[in-house]
Formats: sequence, C-alpha cells, structure tokens
Amino acid sequence: CGIGEIPIRTPRVTLLAAEGLGAAAVWAGAMLTRAGAAVRHAVLPAGGDALAALLAALLVKQDADLVVVCGGGGWGERDHGADALRRHTLLGHGLALAPGRATAIGRAGSVPVVVTASEAAGAAGAVLALALPLVRHLAAALGPAPRQRALARKVSSRLGLTELVLVEEGEGTVTPVAVGDAPWSALVRAEGLAWVPPHSEGHAAGGTIDVFAL
Repeated sequence: CGIGEIPIRTPRVTLLAAEGLGAAAVWAGAMLTRAGAAVRHAVLPAGGDALAALLAALLVKQDADLVVVCGGGGWGERDHGADALRRHTLLGHGLALAPGRATAIGRAGSVPVVVTASEAAGAAGAVLALALPLVRHLAAALGPAPRQRALARKVSSRLGLTELVLVEEGEGTVTPVAVGDAPWSALVRAEGLAWVPPHSEGHAAGGTIDVFAL
C-alpha cells in the first residue's frame, strides 16, 4: 500500500523591495523560493510610515508567514526599518553581522520581520544569515549539510562579528572570493558560503572550514 499523499508546509513570504534594491529583491526571492517558500513581491514606498502601514495591513490580511524587506535598515534618518518595527515589536537592530550590521529584526503580531540594510551587500548578508534559516524553520525543512573543505588561502576576520565568507570550489579546496562583504561580482562567482564566528580571527591557509552550498 504505502502513503499516497503527504502534507508539505510552504511558508508564505512577502518580499518588499525598497527603491534601488530591485535586483537584490529578485535575487532574494530566487533564494527563498529555492528554499521552499511561496514568495509574493511588492514595492516598498519611501519612508518609515509606509513600512509601518504595510505591516499593519499584513496583520489584518494574515497572508504572510514571514516578511522580508530589502532596504529600509540603516542609521539615524535612514533608519526606517527599526522605526517601523518599534510600532509593533522590535527585537534587534544593529547586528554583529558582516555584511548586514544595519539589519533590523522584529515581529508584526506573530509574523517575523527582517528589514535589511539599504545596500545590496547588507541585504544579501541578512537574507543568507536570517531569512533563509527562517524559511527552513517555518517549512520544518533541513538546510543543506555543511562539507568540510580546506582553504586555498587564509581568511582574516574581525573579532566580535559573524562574517560571511563566499567561496569558489577547487580540487578539494575552496578559495575565498569575499569576506565580510557580498558584492554582486562575488555572489555570481560563489559556489558556497561559510561563516566565521565572532570569537574567531579567521582561518589559516590549509585549515578546514564548514562550507554550505549556495
């Protein structure tokens, strides 16, 4: 006999793109879709009031399990993300994450919200570090298992920050193409990623590192 059908959890993600981050939102949507989400794209009007109003509307509609805002996180007058989340529940702003220090995280009701920095590299860091694991958690899915790889050259990292390392695969080794940053040129080339924890200053050439497929 066997099992004819099984339920599959497909998280509903609303992906809002701020002005100037359309390409980052397209990339983020592709990554989140590949992780199992059903992604709905929308444009974010300028200003913190617009974001707060959109979050309030989402609470009424109840049609999202996760909200990701590409852009809006920043400092001072550019900090629309944290301002909007303070009207709901702000859990953190200014994360020890590179790239992505200006990220704001919180909830609108019970819905988690990730507001990325207003530049593409910061948006990529927040999506890879926060949004993708959230989608997998909501889907009750396992993420890709890490593979231990030797480094073709050393990785230097700053203490106190979790830093993203983008790598290219070689013959039994990986070569870093970006550390603590995520320019488009590196994202296009990268075949995997790793994280350097905040207590580490990096890894020597020849040392091993846990690499996750991209």
